[in-house]
Amino acid sequence: MPKPNYQIPTKLTFYPSHLQYYYAIGLLKSVYLKQGDDALVSTPEQARQEDLFKLATLDPSNYTTFEGGINSRIVFDFGSPGDHLKMLDFGMILGHNFGKQEASWRPYAFNNNEPLTFINNMGIVNHHSDMYTYCQYNGFSVFSLSVGAGYSSQIGIEQTDLQWSANAQDTRIGSIVFGKKWEAPHNVDISNSIKFNYGAKQIKTKAGKTISKMRYYKPNTWVGGLDAWQLTNADEIDDQLPIDSLTGRNGIREWKVKLSFLADSKVLPQNMMPNSYGWKQDSDQEYEMHPNQIDSLYTSNDGIDFYTSVLKVTMGSHLPIVIKISESNNPDQWAIVRIKRYNIRQRNPKFLDVSLTLEEQV
Repeated sequence: MPKPNYQIPTKLTFYPSHLQYYYAIGLLKSVYLKQGDDALVSTPEQARQEDLFKLATLDPSNYTTFEGGINSRIVFDFGSPGDHLKMLDFGMILGHNFGKQEASWRPYAFNNNEPLTFINNMGIVNHHSDMYTYCQYNGFSVFSLSVGAGYSSQIGIEQTDLQWSANAQDTRIGSIVFGKKWEAPHNVDISNSIKFNYGAKQIKTKAGKTISKMRYYKPNTWVGGLDAWQLTNADEIDDQLPIDSLTGRNGIREWKVKLSFLADSKVLPQNMMPNSYGWKQDSDQEYEMHPNQIDSLYTSNDGIDFYTSVLKVTMGSHLPIVIKISESNNPDQWAIVRIKRYNIRQRNPKFLDVSLTLEEQV
């Protein structure tokens, strides 16, 4: 059972958005709505192209509205099949009103002109793997993927409510996330810390009076005026800010954490190249080898180390990332952060220390 932490991190798990990373490097070619085997069905009235691409970014407060609901798939198209989707092991839909809409969704993958393949998934927060159970709450959903998307060119989600027209309402979605998580091998050091930042700036007049200006004091609200990571019942969401959101949490969380005595293979890649051409095993080092006993088991595309799984996909502090600060799935244990600072230091020939400053995003 997870231990209570009162916002002090214990066991860190990082959930990077590979859709966001692929969008940033130009690998994501298009985003559109598709119904059955028909061609593109999205229209300017439903969602503009820039609003659809916005779903790939990790900013749930800037949500997209689909008028009259969605009786189709949301497709993220990479143009041609590749291995970049096969390692995905989780998905998230952040900032949604699925509880109010009485809708359920499930992930899928496919190639052009080939049958749709649903990805086996298991609910973690506010998600059901079967196609007939509605989301219980508005807010966000998290699910694991038992297998990735395989050698596919498209991935996305599809509404599975067969009675959607009876309850058709505007569907709102902030962000759609697919990625490969990285879980720290052990707990963080007990020397970590948290502070709550406020965007207040003070000036002092000549008469000695202090005047304070507040630029921000909490993360932006999500769909329906909900606090970030807040869940609520279907009948408690509205276009106006709920009272509990106005009087709820405030402050921007910032954590300073340290992971000591991590094996070097858990932190840095054994092969930073995208293939093993010219790569050889050093006789004085321990490497994980491909079954052919010649190639490296991991490359820069599928490594399981911290650099490949986290730093590469966030480009340092350039892109935000979802973290969970403990083994609990409670809503207050999740955050969207940027890696404000990091440092990797060698402890001894085989172990490394990793220090991180994680700043929650407005």
